[in-house]
Amino acid sequence: MAGLSVQLAAGGTAGAVSKTAIAPLERVKILLQTGKGAMPSSPGDATARTLPAAAARGATVSSVVQRVMAEQGVVAFWRGNGAQMARVFPVTAIKFTCYDQIKSTLMPKGEQGYSWGEGFARKAAAGATAAVVVDVFTYPLTVCFTRLTADMASGGEQREFASLWDCMKKTSSAEGITGLYRGMGVSLCGIMPFYAISFPLNDLLKKALPLPDTAVATKLIAGGLAAVLTMVLVYPTDTIRRKLAVAGTKGIPPSQGTIHCIKGIYREVGVRGFYKGMSLNGLKVGPQMAIQFMVYDALKEIVNGSQLVSKYNLAKLK
Repeated sequence: MAGLSVQLAAGGTAGAVSKTAIAPLERVKILLQTGKGAMPSSPGDATARTLPAAAARGATVSSVVQRVMAEQGVVAFWRGNGAQMARVFPVTAIKFTCYDQIKSTLMPKGEQGYSWGEGFARKAAAGATAAVVVDVFTYPLTVCFTRLTADMASGGEQREFASLWDCMKKTSSAEGITGLYRGMGVSLCGIMPFYAISFPLNDLLKKALPLPDTAVATKLIAGGLAAVLTMVLVYPTDTIRRKLAVAGTKGIPPSQGTIHCIKGIYREVGVRGFYKGMSLNGLKVGPQMAIQFMVYDALKEIVNGSQLVSKYNLAKLK
């Protein structure tokens, strides 16, 4: 039980630290993906909220940053960070803990008991299973965080959501409990392969790099590379689920389902619409996952080291 608590605390802390560090990039990326970040042509311009296809196509990283700075100031880049922590801590705590626990079950012979191919496959299965557990328990927080982050207002209007709890109440009231799970199916299509590939790839890269496995640089480089390479493969699913998450909010028409959403993105922007914000996401995901893997490993090593010292001192007393 103590070991499980250590894993949960280490995973949650790793997620909180990494997400806070990259929060501004996350907000800009979501505003690009959801089409709610273009600069209005004049103060109070209603088109800034509805963002027809032409405006959505014109949104860039620079225009989104300018609008957030002009309307809300620097602190707004961390808007929703409190809600983010409420989501990220349990997500990463469950993610790392489930992965480690399931991996131990699927690899009873240990890391050295399997060929690299079989070991990779077993770790991939552990990652995919952990992804399902994470999404089932935490997806409503993901939906509400996306809506809070994408919530913009112009012309003195109030934002649609005041807090995480307010967003949950309004979403469940207007759309039912299913509204809190909008887009989870497509989310699993992205998160399962992301976990299935990034976790074993991180382990593989740590061994392949010409540095000691335990070195901080090794953990940062391996974690960052594994995340970026995997992200490129699954990014379109992230865009689709973000669009589904904000459907029905102010200025965004209700969604008619995943297929309708996919067709809408392709019709308005084309294939590149599925990769909107991907370069920015790469700058975000690389450092985020590098920090996560490094902090998680470091915290476990610190705690395990302390436990070994305590056991050694206790043995000496006996």
